[in-house]
Amino acid sequence: MKSYEYKTKTYRGQKVYHDSHGYLIRQTGGSFVTIGPTWKEAKQYLDTMTGGPRPPTADSTPSLVPSPSVPIPPDGLTPDERAAYRKAAEDIYGSDDIEVDADARFSPNDQGGCWVQGWLWVRSEEAGLCTKCRAALAENNQGGLCTKCAPEAAKGE
Repeated sequence: MKSYEYKTKTYRGQKVYHDSHGYLIRQTGGSFVTIGPTWKEAKQYLDTMTGGPRPPTADSTPSLVPSPSVPIPPDGLTPDERAAYRKAAEDIYGSDDIEVDADARFSPNDQGGCWVQGWLWVRSEEAGLCTKCRAALAENNQGGLCTKCAPEAAKGE
């Protein structure tokens, strides 16, 4: 028996599945819920669920606080179970590059585990972006700076 395969992408930390029915997310317990027939509607749903779109400013910290108008299903875990999963996530994956918040969200499933929300640090240069202005970098970038910022940085030296 062949298992069903979804196309997936991640948006705002949420794994989003796509098939002929539209865009779906996995709920607590492993069931799927359709969040929109188009990618635009799926993103709007996730923006609403997580407190609205974030402004693209360098000093803004993303907020994953759910909007009070959109209920989030309970995860079914006790405080002790949440603490155990949070501690395991921190012990196994925690570093300067991966953090787990005290108020992280959890998504247990029937496969003997639980997804734990975490923050992953990605340097701008690793994403192919200028470390100063976040413009796209050319292959021959100068130390993580774009063609506009590299000459400006050289003047300031």
